[in-house]
Amino acid sequence: VQGLPKDVTEEEFVNFFKTAGIIAKDTITLQPKIKIYRDEQGVPKGDGLVTYLKTPSIPNAFQLLDGFDFRPPENHIIKLELAKFENKPGKEKPRGSQISKKLKRYNQEAFELSWDEKEQKHVIIKYMFDHEEAEQDFNFYD
Repeated sequence: VQGLPKDVTEEEFVNFFKTAGIIAKDTITLQPKIKIYRDEQGVPKGDGLVTYLKTPSIPNAFQLLDGFDFRPPENHIIKLELAKFENKPGKEKPRGSQISKKLKRYNQEAFELSWDEKEQKHVIIKYMFDHEEAEQDFNFYD
């Protein structure tokens, strides 16, 4: 992610990018898997990284957020690109840790996408509005 404001907060970053999908959580800290790159003084550089729980969220992010103003009308236009990860020479991970990470990720996905009791509740409301109402009012979804 490029084009972030120099005073962006982690909460603001998460709230912006969760519109495209569920953000993965670190299996140890349970915090969202995001990174805001900072300089030596701890000031954000304007770049960041976000990890989505499911792969289909990535095209959603490109379609919905690429070229979008992060904080209108301040003109912080977001540019997205896929991250490129490479193993450092001489630092091969043992095979067992890869399987363990995949298992943890699978368990996290199952938990995040389940209907089991957790912090949030899901409510389905039928017949609350029809599409004609939404099309007539420009600010309907705000």
